[in-house]
Amino acid sequence: MGWLILRDLFHRAGALMCFMVWRSGHLKNRSREKYPETEPVHKEYRGGSDHFTKNSLRTLPPGTCTNRTMVSTECLYSGSPYDSPVRETMTPAKIPIYSSTTGKVESVDPVVKTEAEWRSILPVQTFEVARGKGTEPAFTGAYFNTHDDGIYQCACCGTDLFDSKDKFESGTGWPSFSAPIAKENVKTNEDRSFGMLRVEVLCGRCDAHLGHVFDDGPAPTHMRYCMNSASLNLVKRKTA
Repeated sequence: MGWLILRDLFHRAGALMCFMVWRSGHLKNRSREKYPETEPVHKEYRGGSDHFTKNSLRTLPPGTCTNRTMVSTECLYSGSPYDSPVRETMTPAKIPIYSSTTGKVESVDPVVKTEAEWRSILPVQTFEVARGKGTEPAFTGAYFNTHDDGIYQCACCGTDLFDSKDKFESGTGWPSFSAPIAKENVKTNEDRSFGMLRVEVLCGRCDAHLGHVFDDGPAPTHMRYCMNSASLNLVKRKTA
């Protein structure tokens, strides 16, 4: 009787082992079908305000390596549970930015830095306002009462933002403009902080916080771009 029981157990163990081997091969084949190896592909990722391109040697599962801070660095991912990790490099995609020097919209690289990098190169107030979305006190900024002719650039990356010709006295204590120098050079974002609904204005190239825009400005735009002086740098126009 004992040998019959042992034979039955042996047969069961053999069947179970065969099933496990078949199951392992089946899962591996399905994984390869889901994440097939392909020719190098070029994908463009546009998450929020950051633009990235991906060059990989295989098709990526959704959501892989999409951290917006991973720029010009390498990240690891695994195409399937059975493949060893593959290294992938992410590089910024070109974006259109207008240049007052050339008078043209040019394709340039976005400016992306870590918080530590911004902190190391920016004045304290500029960092707190432009990178920390702060607001300088009214009537204290360097440009709220400035009438010099020139171009107001981003204090973080030097992108042309506003022309002094579009600056007007709003009486608010912050430098105000009726329009940006070009629509490509600024972007907007809904801001619900402090229990209010406002429209935040950001630098189109480095995402620096500039201020907010309101629809109570002068004609013909009827817009008031209420900016922080700490986020701007005035470059006086050269005279002939």
